[in-house]
Amino acid sequence: MQESPFTKTEREKIELYLKGKTPLRQIGRWLGRNHGVVSREVKRNSKRDGVYSAVFAEALAERRRRTRVGRKRKLDTDDLLRQHVIAELNAGKSPDAIAGRLKERPLPHVSGHTVSHETIYQGIYEGEGRWMHLYEHLAKGRDKRQKHHARTGRKTHIPERISIHTRAKDIDNRTTYGHWESDS
Repeated sequence: MQESPFTKTEREKIELYLKGKTPLRQIGRWLGRNHGVVSREVKRNSKRDGVYSAVFAEALAERRRRTRVGRKRKLDTDDLLRQHVIAELNAGKSPDAIAGRLKERPLPHVSGHTVSHETIYQGIYEGEGRWMHLYEHLAKGRDKRQKHHARTGRKTHIPERISIHTRAKDIDNRTTYGHWESDS
């Protein structure tokens, strides 16, 4: 989940709290944000001398926002690279294979141009490739990208399981055959 950007008021509060030597964890609690997000804001938007200024931070963030809006994807700007990737996808190759081969042997007519598999996937699902239906050339052919979540701990379900604490006492004594336990 992506955090919402800091507002000008929040940046002013951060500046005030930092001048009062308040720890970042406490600032995060007061702002209702994770302390790591506050720490990243302070590191990313401080002046060269390390002092955090709300006005300076707001100006930096605004400049980043403006440049991000006008930024084009690599496959949208480089026609030769895009044509090569589309031809490889049409030939049945995966984005991982295309990116790997470009790193080993870059295109002869385009020196040094490589692309990561993630950039290819973004071009397929979010760029011009979406309207060209390039996702149909992938192994799964899904029109939406699948999200991969971190694995959560799963309990093993054993039907009619009996706890070790409810076993018979003669088993604890290990007097009968077949009740020996060991790790293998």
